[in-house]
Amino acid sequence: MTGPDANEPSPRTFSTASKNNPSGGSRSEHVLEALARATSVMTGGAPREEVFGIVGSTLRRFDLSTVVLLLDDAEEELFIAYLSNSSRLVEQAEALAGFRRDQFRFRPETTDFHRRVVRDGETVFMEDTTEAMRQILPQVPASAIRLVCKLLRFQSTIGAPLLDGDHIIGMLVVSSGLLVPADHSAVRLFATQLGATLRLRRLDDELQRKARELEATRTQLLAAQRREVIGVLAGCVAHDFNNLLNAISLSAELIDAAEEGVDTSADLDVIRASCDRGGNLVQQLLSLGHRRELEPTTFDTDGMVGQLENLLDRVLGEDIHVVVERGRGSKLVLGDLSQLEQVLINLAINARHAMPHGGELTLATAIREPDELPEELPPGRYVELRVRDEGVGMDAETQARAFEAFFTTRPRGRGTGLGLSVAKTIVEQHLGWMGVQSEPGRGTEFTILLPRARAARAAQGPRAAAATVAPAEGDGRVALVIEDDPLVRRTCGRLLERGGWRVRTAENGNAARAVVAEVGDTIDVILCDIVLAFENGPKLVEELIGQLPRAAVVMTSGCLDERADRDRITEHGWRFLAKPFTRDDLLKAMDEVARGSR
Repeated sequence: MTGPDANEPSPRTFSTASKNNPSGGSRSEHVLEALARATSVMTGGAPREEVFGIVGSTLRRFDLSTVVLLLDDAEEELFIAYLSNSSRLVEQAEALAGFRRDQFRFRPETTDFHRRVVRDGETVFMEDTTEAMRQILPQVPASAIRLVCKLLRFQSTIGAPLLDGDHIIGMLVVSSGLLVPADHSAVRLFATQLGATLRLRRLDDELQRKARELEATRTQLLAAQRREVIGVLAGCVAHDFNNLLNAISLSAELIDAAEEGVDTSADLDVIRASCDRGGNLVQQLLSLGHRRELEPTTFDTDGMVGQLENLLDRVLGEDIHVVVERGRGSKLVLGDLSQLEQVLINLAINARHAMPHGGELTLATAIREPDELPEELPPGRYVELRVRDEGVGMDAETQARAFEAFFTTRPRGRGTGLGLSVAKTIVEQHLGWMGVQSEPGRGTEFTILLPRARAARAAQGPRAAAATVAPAEGDGRVALVIEDDPLVRRTCGRLLERGGWRVRTAENGNAARAVVAEVGDTIDVILCDIVLAFENGPKLVEELIGQLPRAAVVMTSGCLDERADRDRITEHGWRFLAKPFTRDDLLKAMDEVARGSR
């Protein structure tokens, strides 16, 4: 076995370190070198116990035993936080003294040595440790104390305070038969570094604790905000739906009380418009959770605006004059007609609220050339839609927040604050742009830019087509209507029967299975809601189709999971009909799937 390295102190005897060092360095210098090596590790974010171990292993190279004593939370008693001796030696010492290490607690004032270090902040040399140990453990025989001190190398001792800033939190105790008073500087340096490291660990632990508390507080705050938003939203939605229901019920009473020959078309228009507004409000709510998938067709925006002109004339009231301005050129766009109609209707309703004493509402269309575009849009030709009112207008601060979700200038409970936010989302889904210009007292103008479509094939949209094309007749074909809502089930059945269909209805899966078992393979089309009570609509239809291989399928829903359910419907080649739908929408969908046109 080779001897110790010439540049390192002897691992056996601390006092001979300078003798074994050709460079002539003192033992304190070697302790400082070891301190420098330990410091880089101690400041690396290690746990407290690991830091104690680093100190102990560093000093052990000089035959030094190390004890770390810390004050308890009350700062009244010291306890052993670390002991560098091996577990075997510690167990032998516990057996000799008749107590366990975790029972070793005492007040610093018990001995002059510990009092001076912990209470006065001195670094103290003690030549014989046995006397202090007898004062701490008076119940242990003196002979056992001497054996414990010899076993653990508690002979001459230096104690140095551990500081957390200016506050003493304990003491570092270094013991050996080789220590002299001159070694107290090196021990104090070790204690200073150990105290600084413990302070960093405490601050880091406190920072992490506060971060956890902050996160918990943030989570609670978000939950409270969500509850508040839901409460506000529920109140606003309830207000809007109650208005719609009130308009429907009053119009129904007018129709019911009308004398023979009295024109009730205006009352029917109010009912239809209220249903459209209710459907739009539901779609706004659904848009909060996720973006709806588009159902794009190529259509002429002039035709769309023309259809809306007739609707808005009847719905907005006599004191609102609707004006349409159509620019030159073909203004085709590729988009979801129903969603873009929803955008314009929302803007028109906002304009109505902004003109409490009436005024003029202008819907304008035009072509926007590439050199007339906002910077946010890529080059190209765009179709421009403008909605302008003569209302109260908005100041700059209100304009800046106009498209924020839940922001509204109406009194609490009088609006959801979703209309403009959802409208902007829909326009951006169409790769378009939406902006606003307004001044207090001078009205407001919303501008929408949509990419112009090149396709020559254009339709006026489902609503316009329905106005000119009579719905197809059922021709005696058989429909199975599966719907858990009794009002919807009964109404759909009556509409289909009037359209020439023979109808069987079922309120749930068991009733549907019973109908199939009764009539066999005579069913031509299954009309089924996706969300049924206690059953999944698509799974039920998959089961029934196994017994009805020639039957076509129309699935309906007012809340479709875009990714899962829509993909499933497409995979089977079924038709999807979104609620709320019209009589013509229903008859057209049923006829098309029955004829094999999906």
